Amino acid sequence: MKIQPLKNLFGLLFCSMLAFAYILKICESANKSTTMDFSYYFNALWCVIITMTTSIHKISFLKHKSFKAGYGDFYATTPLGRTFSILIAFFGIFIVSITVVTITNLMELNKTEMKSMNLLLRLEERKILQSNAAKFVSSIVAFKYYKRKHGYNQLICNAYKVKIKQHKNDFSENIRSLKCLFCKTINFFQENQNNP
Repeated sequence: MKIQPLKNLFGLLFCSMLAFAYILKICESANKSTTMDFSYYFNALWCVIITMTTSIHKISFLKHKSFKAGYGDFYATTPLGRTFSILIAFFGIFIVSITVVTITNLMELNKTEMKSMNLLLRLEERKILQSNAAKFVSSIVAFKYYKRKHGYNQLICNAYKVKIKQHKNDFSENIRSLKCLFCKTINFFQENQNNP
């Protein structure tokens, strides 16, 4: 189940549907109703598929005369068939929950993928940090150059100061986020050393 979980899971689902349909056909062979004709294998298969896939919502068989999970076009009427339909419904719930867990586990990153993702995030953050540092330094140099060349003009100097402050804040924010990534990396490696 760990090597190819989805292949094994869908194989189990397919085989169990075929087997359950055959057993339900046998259980309902005593019923000679024309509306619920389980003498055809595909009617029993349809009932099993619908019962397995829609039984999560419709396990309210205690309130009704007969157990109807699914659309209600085919349902078991004999006591043995009803009991087996209940087992099919619970097995359907089990299969759906195992499928959700399997897909969730397949979407999780393993240690190597997590290291690669962390490295890519840090490299991207460094590029942004370099860009913001260059903007910060170039705005300071442009301000100094303007002051030397043209003297102190209150309106233009204030505009330069606003730009410098904005670039400084962006640069500081990038430094904080890069530190946060480094802390996450260190914590990740410490956890993996303690839990191999």
